[in-house]
Amino acid sequence: MIENPTNQHQVSEPAVLDALLRTATEALELPVTANDDLFDLGLDSLSALEICATMEDQFPLECFPEDVFEHPVPVDLARHLSSRSHTT
Repeated sequence: MIENPTNQHQVSEPAVLDALLRTATEALELPVTANDDLFDLGLDSLSALEICATMEDQFPLECFPEDVFEHPVPVDLARHLSSRSHTT
């Protein structure tokens, strides 16, 4: 996997947030907003895996379950993931 230190091709944070909200809503079977804490909505390791797999399918980025646990608020997670995006 190639890292992009200059972030020239960084994925748009709003696009990541939008997809993340849809994905988390489906994974948790509850409405999710940008400032919700996913733990409060029932986040578990299986839903974290589902969120990451879907985000990696939709964008050129890496997502690990640890990312979801370390950044359980969607707006924070979107910022974190978009900063680690890469081109293939």
